[in-house]
Amino acid sequence: MQEIIYIRLRKKITIPKAKESVSFHHIASFIGNEEKIAPLKQMTIPISFPSKHITTFILDSFQLVEKIREYDESLFIQFIGPTEVLIEQEKNPKRPSIFILTGIWITLFVGAVMTIMNFHFDVNMQEVHTKIHYLLTGEKVKHPYMIQIPYAIGIGVGMMLFLNESFFPHKRKEPSPIDIEMFRYEQTRKSYLEKQEDEKKGDPTS
Repeated sequence: MQEIIYIRLRKKITIPKAKESVSFHHIASFIGNEEKIAPLKQMTIPISFPSKHITTFILDSFQLVEKIREYDESLFIQFIGPTEVLIEQEKNPKRPSIFILTGIWITLFVGAVMTIMNFHFDVNMQEVHTKIHYLLTGEKVKHPYMIQIPYAIGIGVGMMLFLNESFFPHKRKEPSPIDIEMFRYEQTRKSYLEKQEDEKKGDPTS
């Protein structure tokens, strides 16, 4: 009777630049006979990046099956979940340039200010604030600061709440819209790399 080993691949791992192989226990979780699994976890599979400029590598389940069958042909491998794992090289952390960060910050700040100002001009927000002030106080003024100042502060606070950021620490930080968009980007990027890998191998389903 064949011994069944269940394998669940991780979606993504990061390895050091100098590393040319990965251990099975780093890229997958195993369920089955512990006596059979223990040696499998210590096995390694070579990783070869096409060039120094390409820092990603797609490892699929077929490569793992081939390696496992070299060790023991009697094992029956059953994959659960993902059948490919994205392997990336670690990037050397670089200290960002203060001039570039300042330039980006100023550009974004000016762009946001111009967008808000143009929106307020289009909807005639000055007249709206003046009418609200008149309804609340019965006085007609040209610059209803009582309305405009809290409104301006509210825009900044509202953006902080929308992006889920504040100056106070959170016990449990919920994902912000930016976090969700980054997650979607990573998922789309992985799918694109997998499709490219399938095309290189001549997969007819790609």
